[in-house]
Formats: sequence, C-alpha cells, structure tokens
Amino acid sequence: MVDISGFRQCLEHLRDRMASSPLPAIGMPPPPKLRKAAFVTSIASMLVRLSGFVRDIIFSTIFGAGAAADAFYAALRAPNLFRELFAEGTLSNIVVPLFAEHNEQKGKEAAFALINALMGVLLCILSIITLILLFFPTTFVTLIASGFDSTPNKFELTAVLIQWLSPFLMGLSVASLFSGMLNVKGKFFLPALAPGVFNLAIIVACLVSDSFESQFGHPKIVLIAISASLSGFLSAVIQYPSLREMGYRFRPSLKGHPALKRAFKFGLAAVVGVCVVQFNLLVETQLASRLGDGPVSHLTLSFRFIQIPQGIVASSIAIALLAQLSNVLASHDKVTAKNEIQRAIHLNNTLVFPAAVGLFVFAEPLVALTFEHGKFTALDTASTAHSLKGYAIAAIGICLYRILLPVFFALKDPYTPMKWAIVIAILKLPVAYALLETLGLIGLPLSHAVTVSVEVTAMLWILNKRFHILDISFLKETVKIALATTIMALILLPLKPYSDGLLLFIHVAIGALVFGVFGLVFKVEAVSSLFQKISRKRLPPPPSDHD
Repeated sequence: MVDISGFRQCLEHLRDRMASSPLPAIGMPPPPKLRKAAFVTSIASMLVRLSGFVRDIIFSTIFGAGAAADAFYAALRAPNLFRELFAEGTLSNIVVPLFAEHNEQKGKEAAFALINALMGVLLCILSIITLILLFFPTTFVTLIASGFDSTPNKFELTAVLIQWLSPFLMGLSVASLFSGMLNVKGKFFLPALAPGVFNLAIIVACLVSDSFESQFGHPKIVLIAISASLSGFLSAVIQYPSLREMGYRFRPSLKGHPALKRAFKFGLAAVVGVCVVQFNLLVETQLASRLGDGPVSHLTLSFRFIQIPQGIVASSIAIALLAQLSNVLASHDKVTAKNEIQRAIHLNNTLVFPAAVGLFVFAEPLVALTFEHGKFTALDTASTAHSLKGYAIAAIGICLYRILLPVFFALKDPYTPMKWAIVIAILKLPVAYALLETLGLIGLPLSHAVTVSVEVTAMLWILNKRFHILDISFLKETVKIALATTIMALILLPLKPYSDGLLLFIHVAIGALVFGVFGLVFKVEAVSSLFQKISRKRLPPPPSDHD
C-alpha cells in the first residue's frame, strides 16, 4: 500500500526540483502557488477518496452486490460515457490553457467572456444529451448491459435510474469549468474537494433510503440516483462564490468567440480518444452483465481500490507536471522537459509499485474489512477480491497512463494518444472475451492490464524518440524501485493468512517500512530524498564558533 505519511515529502521534493528551472510567465499561476498545487490537490483528493470509501461501505451494506446495485452502477455508466469529455480532464486540458492565455494577455474580463461563450455552447450540447438520456434510456441499457434483460425487472430498473441520472452530467460539467478557472487563479483545494459532494450526497441518501421507500413507494435505489444528480449541481454551486469574488458572473452566451474554433479543433482528437476509453470500459461492463447478479458490482467496487493510487498519486503528479511542462516547453527547453518527465515517472513508480503489490497481496482482507457488512456476503468478497487482483496488475499501467497523457497535451499533440487509443479499442474486445472465457471474471481486469500496458509502452517509446527519456539512469532507477518492491512482496506474502482486522494495518505498515529500508539500500531517489529531509529536520544545528 502507499505510505501516505511520506507522500507530502515526496511531492515537496518533486516541486522543489520543478521550481529549480526558470519559468516564463505565460498565464499560469506564479511559481510559489504552482509549487503548492500538487500537494494541495493531493490532500483534497485524499479526503475525497476517503469519503468515497465511506460511501461505498454504506452503499454495499444496504444494497450488497445484488440486482439493485448492479442496476445503479450500470445506469451511472450512461452519463459517465460523456463525463471524461465534458466534466473531467479533456475539457480542462483544452480550456484551461486558453483561459490562462486570455487572462494573461487580454485581462480577466476577456477571459470571463471566453468562458461564458464556451458555457453557452456547452450547455446546449449537454441539454441535448440530457434529453436523449431522459427519453431513450433503454437504448443505453442495451448499449451498456444488455445481459440485464435475462433478470426480471433489472433491465427496466436500470432504465428508470438512467432517467433520474440524466441531469448529472450537466451539473458536473459546469463544476469542472469552474474548477479549471479557479486553478488558473491559483486556487486548488476547493476544486479538488468539490467531487466529494457526490460522496456526501450518496451517504445521506443511503441513510434515509428506508424512509423514502416507505413514504413514496419507490425503490430505495431511486433516491440514490436522484441524490447523485443533485450532487453535480451542488459541486458547481459551492465553487461559484469564489469565482464571484474574482469578478466572474455566470452569463452563458451564444454570441460565439474567436478562440472557440481553436478549442474545438484541438478537442476533436481528444473526443476520439475519450470515446475509445469509454468503449473499453463498456466492453468490461457489457461482458460482466451477462454473468448474472453481482459481477458488475464486483468489478466496480474492486476498481475503487485502484482509484487510491490513481487519484491521490498519479493525478496529483500529473497536475503539477502539466503545469510545469507547459511553461518549460514554451521556452523550448527540452533538457529540462526531459528531466521533469523522468522525475514525475520515478515519483509515480516509487509510490504506485508498492501500492499495486499491497493491493494484490492483501486483496481478500482489504475487501472483507471494507465491504463485508450487511447484504455484502463472503461470496461477494471473494469475487471482488479476485477482480481486485486483476486490477492491481493493471494499476501500474493505469497510473503511468495518467502521467503520460498530459505530456502529449503539453506538447500540443493529442493526436498520438488518439491513434493508439484506436489501436487499443480494436484489441480490447477479442482480448477481454478470450480472457473471460479462459479465466472467468478476473479476465476482464486482466484485459485492462494487457491493453493499458501496450498503450503506455507505445507512449513511452514515442516520448523517448522526442526526449530520450529511457536512458541508462532512468532504467537503473526503475530497476531499483522494482527490486525494493519485490523484496517487500516476498516479506508480505507469508503474512497474508494472518491479516484479518487490525493486523492488516500492521502488515501494511511493515510493507511500507520494508520498501523504505530497501529503497534506502538501493538509493531510490524519492526515498533517499525523503530520508534526507527527515534527517535534516531531526538533527540539531551544528555548534557555532562561540559555543
């Protein structure tokens, strides 16, 4: 597992190294704010992930991994088909640089005008998507989980939930634009914390779901969908006061804006890439839906654990890396760009390699401790843990992809990831089907591991041609991290049968300690840097000549 207690020092090391090179002013926040971005974002992300686990514990206690839970997870996939395009990284990667440029060169009023012009177009598109989800929900059920039609009422319940979830995307997309604007203005904590509103809304809905069912006669799961939709708008509402203080007024416009052409042209390739990513996820959900009640929930819950290193580690590093590279590449400093890419990858690997091993080794006790309550049975635990092992193998590639993708955006080259995403989409279905037929449910997360490994290998190879990042020093550092992780795994494996309850936390701490010790022995850069920082803080100052 990730040694969260050391995460701050590791990120500080990366930020200090980032700050060592001169940065031209091109509309991003000044260096002191930028150096805090990764750490502030990681703290907020950690809080969001923790609230997400509380949400999943309460949800699985009430609904287990049965038909209602499967229906909700599948229904949520419908707005999520568009979420990564309109409400997450892609939109931000395209819009934030334009907003920053206008803010720097033409002033904040021109930047706000651009956002309102974009908001007008965005809301029109989202209104159409919302109406399609509202009036044609069965089409999306067929697209996402056609296997549900073999279970009485499951298909119909999923369609009803999609209708209640139809406004979710609109609120979330507006919140994402607000977050990007606040980031450009140097505010990171509140935007990173905003997604936690979804978790709180689901928790509250779960706690009052019995009263809702008895009073209104609708299934409890319907209230969960309603609360999810409301959370999207609430996550925008809580950010708006900060924007008003900066002078922004929410006034969507359809008058157009010259910069929109640049945004749409640059975003076209990103749209294709996002569609392919969603296709890959659809393949897994579609195949899992044909295996009866439970598998969709088992896959979804097992992936929650992978979102810990992905969200707290990889995403936080990626935010800092994107901002830094945008500045460095503007000055055409390829040497510094190469160094920053290497450092980001090494820091990611230092934290994600042991996390992936910990998730694999302790899959069963982790799932049991987290979810095995109420209607979530021991059989659900076994199936979820089995899936988690597959995703743990994929975790390294998933997190590395999160690091590498912003590099191509900083290079203004979304086309290379798009082309490889198409290749992966062609491979996904035959690989997933073959592994499912051969290995059962674990074949689906293993197919994720296969395809994402191919993708990140190709991306690394292309970046190496441009920056020569895969040099001897890079490979040596990677081998040292892998060796420390391997020794950790060998020590943890005998402890696995005795990892129930609180002993699990002790064994996780032992794993972190072992990795840290051998990281020092092998002189892993991030571990050595952390140890030096701690040593400097604890050692007394040297005596002066007057003592």
